[in-house]
Amino acid sequence: MLWRKNEFKKLYTNIAYIGENVKLHKDLKIAQPLNVKLATNTYIGPGATIAGNGYFELQENSIIGPNFTVYTSNHNYHVDFLPYGFSDHIDSIIIERNIWIGGNVIITKGLVVGEGAIVGAGSVVTKDVEKGTIVGGNPAKVIGKRDMDAYETLKNSNKFYLHEKQQRLIHTTN
Repeated sequence: MLWRKNEFKKLYTNIAYIGENVKLHKDLKIAQPLNVKLATNTYIGPGATIAGNGYFELQENSIIGPNFTVYTSNHNYHVDFLPYGFSDHIDSIIIERNIWIGGNVIITKGLVVGEGAIVGAGSVVTKDVEKGTIVGGNPAKVIGKRDMDAYETLKNSNKFYLHEKQQRLIHTTN
């Protein structure tokens, strides 16, 4: 079951920003909505969790598969208590524009998934992913690169899947 933007805004009144044509499933869990920015033409699949106290940004035209989890903080284990103390290491996660993230992906704090990257299903991302890079595995490793000439041509022609899908829906309902 998908949320419409207004339904989502009612539930998370303190969310930092929600763009147009954002699709979210009703079982989405967000720890700190004030630290979340969801740009235009974005989708987060069912079973997603945005955990921690840090900042999370999903930029334009990005699609995330089911059971996605991000951790914007981690327990501090360099303290006087075991297994960890009362303070957390807090950081941000930036998912840049035109990203495709497969299902069951985990992303840890303090990193950027670069523009046009693809993250394969089941990956655990613990380091930055460069622009146009395809990563997969646990921990995620580079398994390929996009054809950046083709990517730039599509980008410059405004060929964005979620935008086009929305336009087709509008035309079929009129």
